[in-house]
Amino acid sequence: MKYSELTNNLKALGIYSQFEGQFPYNKFDSYLKVTNFVIYDCLQQSFNLDVTKHVDTRSNLNSEVLQELVTKVGIDNSFVEENKFHIDSRLLKYRNAIAHGERTDNNPDFNISKQDFYDLYDRVNICTDHFETLLLNHIEMETYKAS
Repeated sequence: MKYSELTNNLKALGIYSQFEGQFPYNKFDSYLKVTNFVIYDCLQQSFNLDVTKHVDTRSNLNSEVLQELVTKVGIDNSFVEENKFHIDSRLLKYRNAIAHGERTDNNPDFNISKQDFYDLYDRVNICTDHFETLLLNHIEMETYKAS
């Protein structure tokens, strides 16, 4: 697809990718190159993106990183905001403690009841399923295309 056929979030991602590392902000020539790309080249060029460069969890997916990824894709991000506490303060707290080998046996901050574990487990599954549904709907309904 051509840039002109895509929503603004994908155009922005493509433009960012096109000029990544080559954009001295204080040089007028840089702005002129971007402007020419947007006005002329976007109409003709096909969208091409190296996903491995732009889908980055930064080795520790938190709500801020997830919010950015969801915005890049162009799907509704309200579920991230609604679950920010569960992602950052609950899931990541336990994940990071385990991943970094912290002693949790005598630390009251890491005590988790069986019920709390199952609640968190259910919340993670609900979020994952919801994200999958949003993403599949985005693809099937082609909402990544410009109106």
